[in-house]
Amino acid sequence: MSHLSKIRTVLTDLNWLKLALDDLGCTYANGGTVRRNNEAEAVDLLLETSPNQPVDGELGFKINESGIECVADWHGRAALPNNRFINAVTQRYAYHVVKNKLAEQGFYVDQENIEHGKEIHLVMRRVS
Repeated sequence: MSHLSKIRTVLTDLNWLKLALDDLGCTYANGGTVRRNNEAEAVDLLLETSPNQPVDGELGFKINESGIECVADWHGRAALPNNRFINAVTQRYAYHVVKNKLAEQGFYVDQENIEHGKEIHLVMRRVS
């Protein structure tokens, strides 16, 4: 039986989340409702499409007192498993946070490599 699940994340900022989703090729709308059968949950960001499959309004992100949680019907979503999706979003989120926070401190990206294991390596240097 399908039902809506809420997954806690380490994400805290909706703007960084949007950049991460853009990187992954997802489209989204500000606000909306995740629906499944007779359940509904209001969300701050509703995914419209994912590069792996259409999400049909069944996945979104909601801001709460402890950060951002993912709300979705994961049952029957084999093409978009929750752990791979959340890990990919978290990686791209962290990439943008690190890069931008260090840029605020005078650093710039000298080298950027994405390894075969999808690991991101940044070499940053400070502007003198």
